[in-house]
Amino acid sequence: MNITPRFFRFGAVCALLTALTTLAVHVMPNLWSDAMSFEQQVDLRLNSLYLTNRWVVLLHCALVAVSMF
Repeated sequence: MNITPRFFRFGAVCALLTALTTLAVHVMPNLWSDAMSFEQQVDLRLNSLYLTNRWVVLLHCALVAVSMF
């Protein structure tokens, strides 16, 4: 297998983005930690930051899978 500098650069960028998304995945839930009741948790679906966090989780999983190859 011929490994080029471009391949290493791509892997490094994926690893960096994985680190940043890991931080977001673990820090952002503190923003809605006051949602204690069931109704408040259901209303999170209307919170744009909560929805952004859900997309960041999906992006994080994809980046981890890509950076492992």
